[in-house]
Amino acid sequence: MINKKIKTTGLFLFLLIGFSCTKPVDINQIRDLVLQPVVESSLIFYKASAKDFFIGGIEQNTAEDFIEIDFFNNSFVQDNLIKAAFVFNVENSINRGYQLRVSFLDASGQLLERFTVNTNASLITPLLKQPIQKFSKTNL
Repeated sequence: MINKKIKTTGLFLFLLIGFSCTKPVDINQIRDLVLQPVVESSLIFYKASAKDFFIGGIEQNTAEDFIEIDFFNNSFVQDNLIKAAFVFNVENSINRGYQLRVSFLDASGQLLERFTVNTNASLITPLLKQPIQKFSKTNL
């Protein structure tokens, strides 16, 4: 009796799986497959507190820094980079908004691209923001 139930259940499952709704799979699609790697990396880390904007007791309205990111000078990157997205993890814990201006220059110092990340003042708790600036092949 138990043996008959097992055979019946097995036959039912075989029919269910064997004749369920499926589409034929075209294995030749693998020839059209193009794999493109995605690389994520931290390029810059900067931390400043409110006191860093005071020099000799005088508040500074602007601060500048210049960083050369040599990553883009690699011939492999120049030949194969399709898209780039810059994600800025910003935490503002002071009661003052600010702007982060990012400029990309070529080897002779000419401006290639510029964008601004605006951050509002944080009144009570640190304000977290994650703006994204995207570039594609046409404007890399």
